[in-house]
This record gives sequence, structure tokens and C-alpha cells, in this order.
Amino acid sequence: MAEKFIFEPTTIDQLKDHYDVIIIGSGGAGLTSAIQAYELGLSPVILEKMDKIGGNTTRASSGMNAAETFVQLDHHIIDSFEDFYNETFIGGGKQNNPALLKFFTEHGALAIDWLNQHGIKLDDLTITGGMKTMRTHRPSSLAPIGGYLVTELLKYVAKYQIPLFDKIKVTDLLVKDGQISGVKAVGERDLTINTEAVILATGGFGAGKDLLAKYRSDLLKLRTTNQPGATGDGVKLAQKVGAKLVDMDQVQVHPTVQQDTPHAFLIGEAVRGEGAILVNNNAKRFVNELDTRKNVTKAIDDLGGTGAYLIFDRDIRKRVKAIEFYDHIGLVKTGDTIAKLAETIHLDPQ
Repeated sequence: MAEKFIFEPTTIDQLKDHYDVIIIGSGGAGLTSAIQAYELGLSPVILEKMDKIGGNTTRASSGMNAAETFVQLDHHIIDSFEDFYNETFIGGGKQNNPALLKFFTEHGALAIDWLNQHGIKLDDLTITGGMKTMRTHRPSSLAPIGGYLVTELLKYVAKYQIPLFDKIKVTDLLVKDGQISGVKAVGERDLTINTEAVILATGGFGAGKDLLAKYRSDLLKLRTTNQPGATGDGVKLAQKVGAKLVDMDQVQVHPTVQQDTPHAFLIGEAVRGEGAILVNNNAKRFVNELDTRKNVTKAIDDLGGTGAYLIFDRDIRKRVKAIEFYDHIGLVKTGDTIAKLAETIHLDPQ
């Protein structure tokens, strides 16, 4: 068995006062940016405010969507950029920025290629909400994608000796002659670090109650599955230097989240993608499980607060390794037959 990889952040005494590029955030976007910058001959640094590395990426479980990939060809899946665009456009309520969406859907395959070239293989496929074909890429181990990606990317950060400092919070972007020139930050002491470029890889604001209260106060009653650091830091930093904000009210609600436990657990979409069904308290299906997240969420909300059950069999469990974790924390109830399962969760087996 391979030895478990353990990443150690850079010690503060190694912090320099200048880097070619400063990356704020240590999730998938931040780690990838740092690796690419290094491979282009630049000197990058990653600044992470939390004491845990990986951001929201560590909580991703189902996979990564991309079309026209070599993985799809290997699995004899025919897909197109156009289908990916159209299905994502519908999933976004047709409010997407067309140019950005076109870029995203036409470059996803290059991201799969980049990962593969670095030995980070997403060579299995499943399907997720709002999609009509298998384009959700994941590791063949069927392990949750987030932890896998962060671990493999951190191996490159360690190999390239890219400095990654945790517990350093950037408070301001510095501007000189109309250009970003550095950052101010707080760690063990106040810091000023100079640079030619800053990459904001800070994620969203799902855990930021102040921004939610401002833009989507109706969601404050829900508990977030975001990691605690997802408080919109990048939004605030950019706004302070004149950036214009768009679509701040477009906050997605995931339909399958266990809300009545001490910690809110997101049940990954791959569970439904592999065939699990949603039933109400009368043990009846009430929605197409692979409809868009917005529509599935609405269907569950329309049940009147009773919630819903995800029903799956052993084969689905084998295809989604995250279910082992859900079982470990007590979210899974089992029965050898439908009747026994129904009895356990107090539903009518008929």
C-alpha cells in the first residue's frame, strides 16, 4: 500500500516580499493556477486564510463536466460542445453569459487533458442533473473527486516547491498607476507582498452570511455545505478596487442535503446519476431525479418541509464510493428487501 501523502504548508519565515504572481485561495483553481504559473517559468505563491488546504474542492464528490473528451471516446460516448452549452444554458435558467458559457463548454476537454498530462486521471464517467449524456468525469477508483484532485495537485505543489502559506488573510489589493502591484495581508503580523499579478481563486460566498443577507436573504434559513472559508473574500477585494459585480443573486441550492444533522452534508449528485430515486413520505416518486438542480430543489420544497428519501441498491453503492462515507456518519439506512427497508424508514412498502 502506498504511503499516505501529507502536505505541509510553507513556514512563515520563508515568505518573500515579491513574487511574479500571487494566488489567493488553495482550492482546485488556486492550486492549478500555481502549477501552471510555475511551468511557465514564473515564481508563484499561494496564500490561504484557513488552516485547512483545498477550499470547497475538498467537498466535491461527483465529478467534473466536460464534452468531446478522449475519455468519452474511450467509453463510446458521443457528445458535443453544443449539447453541453444548451443543457448548461437551460440549467442556468437561460441567464448565463453566452460568451463565458461558450468558452467554458468549449474548453472543458482541455482541462481534462491538462489533468491527464499531469497523471491526474479522470477516466470514469457518470451523469448528473440537467445533463442528457455521460459527461461527468471522475477517477476510476470512484472515490470522491474533490479529495483526489486536491491531493494530486498538492503533490505537484510540493514537487515544484511552490510556497503555500496558510492562515494568511489578504485584506487589500494594492494598485499603482492603474495596475495591481501587490497585496496587504494579515498573518502572524501585517504583511505587504509585491507582485505583477494577482489571481483571485477565493471561491464563492455560500458561507458568507453578510453577502447572503444582502443578495439572497431568503436563503439564510438554510444551512450551507460550503467550507467555512467561502465568505466572498475575492468579491470584496475586487470591489474595493473598482470591479463591477454581476449576478450576485444567482445562488444555487443543492437539492439533496442532509439538513437535520449537526453538520449539513451534501449528498453528491452521482448517487442520483447512478440510478437512485427520490421518494416522498408516501413512498412515491415525485420528480425526475436528473432534472436541473433548481427544478429538483423546487419539487422537494413543494413537499411542504417533509424532505425526501434517496433509495438505491448495492450496485449503486458500489458505483459511488462517497456512499461509504454517508453510511459511516449514519445517514444510510439499509434493508435486505424493499419491505424491510420500508419498515426501517417508516414508509409504506406498497
